[in-house]
Amino acid sequence: MSHQGGISALVSWSGGKDCYTALRAWKQSGNSIGGLLTRVVRPLDRSQMHGVSLSLLEAQARALALSFHCANIPAPEGTPSDSKTAFPSNVVYKRVLNSTLETIREKTGLNDLVFGDIGPAEIATWQRDALAPSHFNLHFPLLGKPTAEVAKEFIRSGGEAIIVCVNTDVLSESFLGMKYDEEFLSRIPAGVVDPAGEAGEFHSFVINGPDFTHRLSVSVVPSSITHQG
Repeated sequence: MSHQGGISALVSWSGGKDCYTALRAWKQSGNSIGGLLTRVVRPLDRSQMHGVSLSLLEAQARALALSFHCANIPAPEGTPSDSKTAFPSNVVYKRVLNSTLETIREKTGLNDLVFGDIGPAEIATWQRDALAPSHFNLHFPLLGKPTAEVAKEFIRSGGEAIIVCVNTDVLSESFLGMKYDEEFLSRIPAGVVDPAGEAGEFHSFVINGPDFTHRLSVSVVPSSITHQG
């Protein structure tokens, strides 16, 4: 949707630092945010990629004063009810996402979607092919940037995030709950863990930033993150 001063777009939202950095980059380019779109696995009520609970993602949307949209992806048959997340087939992903985007356009007039992917370029190509039936325009404002630069950009912006998931093959659980800041970056193994976690070494959850109306209070324990109010 175009409007005076730029384009209003949805942001593909995981709750982490990169999608928030993409949100800010889109706004700083003279555009606006029309809402957040999260892929939620049902009936687990958790985000597909990071396993963050739906209630926490909704709390972020309220703090950002943005509308919140869900692409409701069914968990594969046989998924345990206590699973933190689940991954559907590409066929299911494409069907649900395209249908959801078409419904959102009918209701809001929005026709653009911003992603926080940094790389590789093949991700953007895959998403464009997968979501072509929706006829949405896809934007990747961080694509190709050095990951260390994106990490510093988030920290310099005044964003606050905590580590909510780690790959224990490369990081210990002691990193859970740590603030994503210069100290965190100095402690991760150089050359082993990417500063933006691009190989899935860790995931973050944003609790505050310049666009937030209030700071979120959360606590993290192994395999869980809870909203404290």
